[in-house]
Amino acid sequence: LGLKIKLDTNGYRPDILQKAFSLDLLDYAAMDIKGPLDSYSELAGVEIDTGIIKESIDIVKGSLVPYEFRTTVWDGYFNKYNDDSLLELVKNSKHYFLHNYYSVDKDSIHVPADRSEIADFLIKAEKIVDKVDLRGNWE
Repeated sequence: LGLKIKLDTNGYRPDILQKAFSLDLLDYAAMDIKGPLDSYSELAGVEIDTGIIKESIDIVKGSLVPYEFRTTVWDGYFNKYNDDSLLELVKNSKHYFLHNYYSVDKDSIHVPADRSEIADFLIKAEKIVDKVDLRGNWE
C-alpha cells in the first residue's frame, strides 16, 4: 500500500524487534524506557527481565531506521530515579524525549513534573544524545 510503518514498543520482545529490522519492515521505531534498569520492575509494576530491555535498546540503537527513546516523568520522578544509569541507557542515541505525565484520572497518585525538575537531567542528556526534546505540557 505504500504506507509508512512505525513500531511503538516497550522493548520486551527483542526477537520481534530484530526480525522487524532485519526484514526491513519499519520506517520508524519508538521505545519507551521506564527508567534505570535497577528500578524497572518497580516502575513497570511487574517483574521485568531487564536483560531483555537492554537487549532491545541495543537493537534499536544499532538499526539503520530512524528511532526515538522516550521516558515519562512525573513530579518527584528524578528525586527518586535519577542516578545517571538512565542516561547510560540512552547514551549515543539519535533522539530522546522526556514526556511529562498526564492523566485524566483525578485520583492519580502522580502529577505532572515541573520543568525545573528536569533541568539538570536535560543538561546531562544533551551532552550524550544527538537530540533531546520534550513532549507534553511543561508549563
